[in-house]
Amino acid sequence: QITEIMAYYESEFGRTKNITIDFGKKTQASMIVRDSNLLDKTIEVIRLLVKENYPQLMVASTHVSIDVFPKTVSKKRGVAWLASELGIPLDEIAYCGDSNGDIGAMESVGLSIAPANASADVRSRADLVTNNKLLAGVIEGYRHTILQNQRVL
Repeated sequence: QITEIMAYYESEFGRTKNITIDFGKKTQASMIVRDSNLLDKTIEVIRLLVKENYPQLMVASTHVSIDVFPKTVSKKRGVAWLASELGIPLDEIAYCGDSNGDIGAMESVGLSIAPANASADVRSRADLVTNNKLLAGVIEGYRHTILQNQRVL
């Protein structure tokens, strides 16, 4: 089904200015949309397509991207697997996320961090919202986590 979504992306958006299809991902169909008005319209089209034809898939988006992936694949499951493999309790893990695809993972860990550019929904659910955006926000969140861990140890 991801292959079908990618084919749809190519046929409908492959020649659209300000849209780049991400062919590097294998478990999801992704595109970057550099125009916010076009992004909003495209998200609605993709959500309707998925809802009507692919109930086993879900749509996540950021301020510049749209991702479609199986409901069984999630960052929450990935974090739980990693915690189990490393023998670390989930409540001792920090997670930084900016899109609705991160919410499940953020809710499952001990400290959830959102950079300033995160969606409003993500920021409202985060334990810490950084003052900085993008990578600078992630680094700020990591620094906060390191300082917090030093105080505990």
